[in-house]
Amino acid sequence: MRLDLAWAEWQVAGQARIQAIRIVALERAVTLAEAGATVTQSLLDRTLRAAGRGDVPPDQLQAARIGAYDAQERVRVAVRDLAAARFELVRLLGLPPGFPLRLDPPPLAVATPPADRLFALARDKRADLQALVAGYAAQEAIVHKAILDQFPTLGLTINASRDSAGNALTGPAVDVTLPLWNRNRGGIAIERATRAALRSDYDARLFQTRADIAAAVGGI
Repeated sequence: MRLDLAWAEWQVAGQARIQAIRIVALERAVTLAEAGATVTQSLLDRTLRAAGRGDVPPDQLQAARIGAYDAQERVRVAVRDLAAARFELVRLLGLPPGFPLRLDPPPLAVATPPADRLFALARDKRADLQALVAGYAAQEAIVHKAILDQFPTLGLTINASRDSAGNALTGPAVDVTLPLWNRNRGGIAIERATRAALRSDYDARLFQTRADIAAAVGGI
């Protein structure tokens, strides 16, 4: 299994879920903004009629106009954000623009697990961390191979030939590689440095995961 591809797929799926929940929230925001705009516009109409009769001062009329304008601006912003969120979700799903989507309302929120428990789950289950662990294990095997290369290696082959008289000649050939000078110390050092770098990458990703989970739980 390609854990890097699994991690990328998991991220896209998570982004799509977040975007779908954001769309539902923005739809509610648009409804509330439109209701607020209706109320402020009604207030402005009544204020205009009252100002025509001389019942309200000019500053109150100006305040009503500003309130109606702000309400209309909130509607425009909410509609624009909703359209952008829908487009982003369609893009994440790989669908053509304007594709109709019917979204179920998100489930009710449940109690958030403790950060320590979430971190333990991520350490054991997250595909990116598993990929780093697998890469480290593979590099460990390469280090062992480099260590073995410092010892003599024996090669055995069988050679066969035929002379002009038609006689078949067969015999073994043995070759031995003797690492007398450097004993593959350079190769071992390179592979060990690569292994140390992979370990550092894993530790850094683990630290970042713990920090991200703690920040998310704190935000909730």
